[in-house]
Amino acid sequence: MPSRSLSVGTTQTDLVNTMKLRKSLTIFNTHATAILFFKEGGEVSTSNGIPIYPGGYAGLTFREDGEYVQERFVIVSDTATTPCIVVEGYTPRE
Repeated sequence: MPSRSLSVGTTQTDLVNTMKLRKSLTIFNTHATAILFFKEGGEVSTSNGIPIYPGGYAGLTFREDGEYVQERFVIVSDTATTPCIVVEGYTPRE
């Protein structure tokens, strides 16, 4: 599963694009005090996103969440620079 580091600020940014081969998505908030907020689609804010608290994570899988995990997701933070780690799992291509 590929992982990458991402720095998130108070302006929303793309987390992942739509990917039909994606079977899992996990976001780790590695900041000590900041809260991340993510949501599918094109618009997220601190009032409508799913929160990921400091030191926490959120995970989606195809088995539990269906095609929702394959959607485009965006992310924002309540702090100017919030580091996170994003891990995606894919179905192998034949």
